[in-house]
Amino acid sequence: MITAFVIGPLVTVVSQAEYWHDHRTWGYVVNNAGLYTLQHKLPGVFAENPYPFSANGSIWTLPMETTGYLIVLAAGVLGALGRFRLALFPLLAAFLVLDGFGQARVGDNGDFGGFLSVPLAPLVAYMVPFVLGMIFFVHRESLPFKPRVALALLVLYLVVNFLPPVEPAARYVLPLAAGYGAVTWAHHWPRRLGGYDEWVYGSYGLYIWGMPLQQLVVLAGVRDPWLLMALAVPLSYVAGLLSWRLVEKPTQQLRRYLRPPAGSRPPAGPSTVGVGRIPQQRFRFSGDLRDNGVR
Repeated sequence: MITAFVIGPLVTVVSQAEYWHDHRTWGYVVNNAGLYTLQHKLPGVFAENPYPFSANGSIWTLPMETTGYLIVLAAGVLGALGRFRLALFPLLAAFLVLDGFGQARVGDNGDFGGFLSVPLAPLVAYMVPFVLGMIFFVHRESLPFKPRVALALLVLYLVVNFLPPVEPAARYVLPLAAGYGAVTWAHHWPRRLGGYDEWVYGSYGLYIWGMPLQQLVVLAGVRDPWLLMALAVPLSYVAGLLSWRLVEKPTQQLRRYLRPPAGSRPPAGPSTVGVGRIPQQRFRFSGDLRDNGVR
């Protein structure tokens, strides 16, 4: 909405009357709210920039993310995040096979065509690391996240990626190397940096606001890529941080209305269990990485 109703009117090359009467102005909000019906262009917005094809190209991942979250929902309902967690492995295998046929690459949407505004081969490719992340999560207690293994996977990817005879295998090694490496890095994050978590929670907002802010900087006359980066990165970081604190964090706090009333919860004290059994403890993650205690 900010892109369409704030940035757009300020930078469009068409008249204000034409901008507000153009169905694409309102369609930008409605279509993008549909997640699978993306619209990238606004009338006259960034039309004279070197890349006039999208007011905010970052939104291309919205249908990919939505599909991943729907898979998480379905997996949770069907028990694939708990008792039937092994079912995630054939799901991953299915996406790997489909990805091999789709062959989506950067700048190439592959061979599967599209659904609405969503190219299907990139969607399948996106689901491979997503499902892999689900597997890492449900098996987090048994998987060893070791830096030397992460380093070995990184080296393997570099070798495969730059060795022509085996280069096609790089598309399968990359999700494993990147996913395992990211989780391992998080597991070994220095404790002394734990108090600065709030300063990195705006990373998603940085991604979302990166392109429109780059477009604005380019519109101001900046063409040198290094200067563009030097200006756009801090601006995007501030925008992402504001987005986290003013929009995302307050929205996450609404989850308290989804919790059962206090009277319907089990008593907080120890429950009666059979001899030799260990009372179960409930873990709840509040969205703050510092909140990892038992409640």
